[in-house]
Amino acid sequence: MYSSFSTARFLVLCAAVLITRIFAAREESAHKPLHASSAFFVVKRFSSASLCALRGKNLCGKNLPAFLHVFVSVGRMGPRVHLVLLPLGVAIACAPATAGDADLDAWKLAKPTDQVFVLKLARRAFDAYALRRDVIDPPAAVPAFLRHRTGVFVSTMVNGAPRTCMGTVYPTEPTAVLEIINSAVLSAGRDRRFTPVKPSELQHLTLIVSAVGRPQPISESEIGRLDPGTDGLAARDGDRWGVVLSGETSTTARMEQWAKIRAQASPDSVVQFFRLDVVRFMEHA
Repeated sequence: MYSSFSTARFLVLCAAVLITRIFAAREESAHKPLHASSAFFVVKRFSSASLCALRGKNLCGKNLPAFLHVFVSVGRMGPRVHLVLLPLGVAIACAPATAGDADLDAWKLAKPTDQVFVLKLARRAFDAYALRRDVIDPPAAVPAFLRHRTGVFVSTMVNGAPRTCMGTVYPTEPTAVLEIINSAVLSAGRDRRFTPVKPSELQHLTLIVSAVGRPQPISESEIGRLDPGTDGLAARDGDRWGVVLSGETSTTARMEQWAKIRAQASPDSVVQFFRLDVVRFMEHA
């Protein structure tokens, strides 16, 4: 029984790869490829929140079977076309596709009540995963700007020192709401640089939600012009990224040092640097 199911699952995945490549080829013929590895495929297991949001939606508007859905996302490997197999909870993805820049204007103009909403959502998702390993469902009613896609980091501090921080430079979820939930889950339980968060710690943690705009390439000599209080810095070494968010340190020299370390860059690596526009919401004690 197990063998036949595994074989069937393999065949379905192979078929999905071929179908997804067709969609990617259509995008490739209409738009200039954003990455050379247009034939690169990856299998991604989606969170329950992501699948809940995607279920019943076919963003490409094609006539596909009920269990197949196509949408576009942008991850660290660049824009991708995803074909989602809802029963299996997996997706096949390949580049290239097109995606708009993350617009942070609405985040910058967010009302105090909307900022509180964002922080409470992130806190609820963070605590639920830290306490019970539960992934919360997205709320039905949300501020309008959270329905758009944005890269999000969720971090925590204790006594002014970093405790956890996880997120995405590029959006990987259909909405910012799901991005916040996913980043909170990663921050609460999957930041391998730190020991797991204990329930007794939760009341002592200060939570921060940082929305990031599309990375803007800069030279190493331009890093000194950044404002550590408002700018973020990303370093890229191959397919590895290291990110320093605004407010993490007060000097650009340390921003560069930390970004390289987090990207696991070797001394002889050719590192690319990017300025990040960051909007930060922070809990108050």
